[in-house]
Amino acid sequence: MKVRIAQVSVSKDIHTNLDKVISILQNSSSNEWVLFPEGMISGYYPEEETFLSQLNSNAIEQALDKVDKITKEKNINCLVGSALKLDNNWYNCTIFINPNQKIIYRKNNLSIPDRNHFSAGNELKTYKEENVSFGIQMCRELIFPEQWKILKKNGAQVIFHVNNAIKESDKIWEQILVARAFENQFWVCSVNNAASPQTMCSMIIDPYGKIVWQSTPQKEEVHTENIDLSSTSNHYLQQERTDLVKIVRS
Repeated sequence: MKVRIAQVSVSKDIHTNLDKVISILQNSSSNEWVLFPEGMISGYYPEEETFLSQLNSNAIEQALDKVDKITKEKNINCLVGSALKLDNNWYNCTIFINPNQKIIYRKNNLSIPDRNHFSAGNELKTYKEENVSFGIQMCRELIFPEQWKILKKNGAQVIFHVNNAIKESDKIWEQILVARAFENQFWVCSVNNAASPQTMCSMIIDPYGKIVWQSTPQKEEVHTENIDLSSTSNHYLQQERTDLVKIVRS
């Protein structure tokens, strides 16, 4: 499985963001899985009170239609972040688009700034595309291990972590991602916004907690890595004491 991490800067301008996405997709190969940061299409600046009022939902949908067209032409799997207006509510989403299907993941565990603008999602699923079982998590959802374990229990081989964590203090989150990969023994592919003052790298981590690749912070770069899904394991999961602690879904 080829995973292509596109660590690029996310701006406030939809057309600028879309141009970057199109350029990278056009230079990607058939069957690659291409990952873009949180808010890649719409921009992402929830700390501003006027965030949503500056967004054009029609322009966002038109941009996603163009992404959809390219994925079909190139036979690519694309995961891209964007604010989306759905059923008259705004959500912070990751959209999975390929020639076969379109999946919208609505961020479930919103940050405090997010809660000023977005409704929360209420679904936590493992998705299937051909022979790949995958989950999607966004940004701060990495600090809630129960969500990742549920995805593992539901068969996820890889988690795509779509991120926009550019505070200097976010560097510590890299260690948490390693823990999520190691404890669940699946692949973690995390893409971050390259905007300053980013310190947290984009990363690809194997099921044993080894960092296979990591980016240079504050640098736009695109990296493709072959990952072996057969290396995932249930070794630790099979040893858990469910008589002591058990996750029960609501």
